Amino acid sequence: GGFIGSYALVDFSRGFLRDLKVEDVYYTDGQAKKNIIPPKELQHITPNWGMRDANWFVNFPDSAKKVMQMYTENDGGPVVDGVISITPTVISKILAVTGPVEMPEYQTVVHSENFLSTIQEEVEYGPNRTRPKQILIDFSPKFLEKLGQLDKEKWAGIFKILTESAEQKHILAYFKNRQMEKTAVMGGFGGEIKLAE
Repeated sequence: GGFIGSYALVDFSRGFLRDLKVEDVYYTDGQAKKNIIPPKELQHITPNWGMRDANWFVNFPDSAKKVMQMYTENDGGPVVDGVISITPTVISKILAVTGPVEMPEYQTVVHSENFLSTIQEEVEYGPNRTRPKQILIDFSPKFLEKLGQLDKEKWAGIFKILTESAEQKHILAYFKNRQMEKTAVMGGFGGEIKLAE
């Protein structure tokens, strides 16, 4: 659960990253085709239910399905095959391996120790009030470039971070494809609520 502030639309083809688009959820929800009355428990927060508040189910697959539905049907986005949720903790840990990302347009260098505070500071108090999350859009390709330039021996550290993050529920995933979803569940990062036996 938790508020979805930003998301990335990632396009893979034959195992290769073809495209990555980072967006502010408010921008996307602002394109909504219709107003959806939220569940009673959310009505004191918002009069209309958007993708930003779709991650409120305890069972992650339910939240992921609702996010996909709202993105496609209500916000007019393309059909997606799955949802992967990651917390800022994962990015901070990866930055400890890749090294810092220079952001001269923001007069800062983002590293593992200041990732979250730098992003929050810019989003909440930065001068760009029309697109406050532009820093994430600008950060993402630079971060991916750093990952792509990593020496082979450092990839073991990245995989360890991803494995530990999945175990600690900092990474959750849901896929429409049954085999991929089965892999996520068996890997322990499906986020499903197990029924007591």
